[in-house]
Amino acid sequence: MGMTKMHCITDYWRQVDLYNFRFPRSVMPCLKFQLINTAIHMSDPDDDAANKAHRGTPEYDCLHKLKPMYTELREACRNNFHPYQHIGVGEREVCSTVQDPQNKYGYKWFVLGDSRCGYMWDFHMNEGRPAMARDEGLSYDCVMELVSTKALGSGYKLYVVDDLNNNSPELFKDLLQQKVWACGTVRPNCKGFPTNRPGSLDKKSPRGAIRWIREDPLLFVQWRDKYDGHMCSTMHQAHAGQTIQRKVKGANGMWSTQNIPVPPAVKDYIKRGDEADLSDVVTRYYNLPAISRKWYRSLFFDLIDIAIVNAFVLHREMIAQSKKGETPKTQKAFREELVEQLAKAGSPATRFATAPPSSSSAPVGGMHLPVYLGEDATRVRKRCIVCQLKTPISCQSCDLPFCFVSDRNCYHQWHMQNVT
Repeated sequence: MGMTKMHCITDYWRQVDLYNFRFPRSVMPCLKFQLINTAIHMSDPDDDAANKAHRGTPEYDCLHKLKPMYTELREACRNNFHPYQHIGVGEREVCSTVQDPQNKYGYKWFVLGDSRCGYMWDFHMNEGRPAMARDEGLSYDCVMELVSTKALGSGYKLYVVDDLNNNSPELFKDLLQQKVWACGTVRPNCKGFPTNRPGSLDKKSPRGAIRWIREDPLLFVQWRDKYDGHMCSTMHQAHAGQTIQRKVKGANGMWSTQNIPVPPAVKDYIKRGDEADLSDVVTRYYNLPAISRKWYRSLFFDLIDIAIVNAFVLHREMIAQSKKGETPKTQKAFREELVEQLAKAGSPATRFATAPPSSSSAPVGGMHLPVYLGEDATRVRKRCIVCQLKTPISCQSCDLPFCFVSDRNCYHQWHMQNVT
């Protein structure tokens, strides 16, 4: 469904010329898919009822219905890969099909990703104001939750992307104490930003103008591009003579490409910040549709997207490190092979199994014709065994799949003799 977009879920099973997809029908019927989609649940209903009784108290867990899969997938993502030196923290939005008064614009993950390959090493969702450790703000708590030196280690260079626009200088100081150098955007009116200092940019300042001030160990940079940008860094110099290309409109009204000065903090932030969002960009190409009105089901499908993209990144990293000259697959080819393997693993091979021998000598799957049994149809009418082969079930005695469901006791003997 992520590779072939349809407006309605039932369109995947429609047998018309415009929507004639054979693959979904070969995996399961439409009704079964809808029933499974309706019944998706990740937590114990008894535990949900106990958690609901604590609503309004500190013991209430707003992510309880998501926690089993949420915690297991976070642990799996951390255990199967270790990031390189450059990492980034950003936001990942998850839209919902129904507007929640508390979440009008959907739901939001805070993601720690690798800036080199785009692997999502960890992700976190804020659980509300009572769960915050300090009063520094939401960005501070989420970044400190993700950048855990116990599991991640130290010596990293962190780029906090501009989605988290509530960064504070106190965040960069605390990260530096953990031996994690950081760079990101800050607001000029945030707590700890140096104000009332002479020499700041004004409206007449040209494009490419740079103003900076250092309050050891923090470096604050103001740079004029199309708009003013304010940066805070603990790992950059103020100015290194670097330039960046921009299109500038001259006095004659003609556009031309010019090289304008740029601080090292801004240039590295533009490069590494875009790479940190690479995993989110890759996911949007083939993301799963929001096919449920329940908030935890929408997040369930987004967690599947995260798992698929991380598996794709691991595939590329393993090919690159093997040094055998192999070419890694594209994301489309990777997903196509994944779909085929999942279909084989999830669809039983005996779904079209041979039915037990009937009174007719015609082979199963071949010609099966009605036989005259009598005039009283209410007493002698029977069902066709071959037409009844729809949903496979398991034999109660040997746990092997079969499709004939009329007489299980008699069928088990035939099943053991002909199938096993």
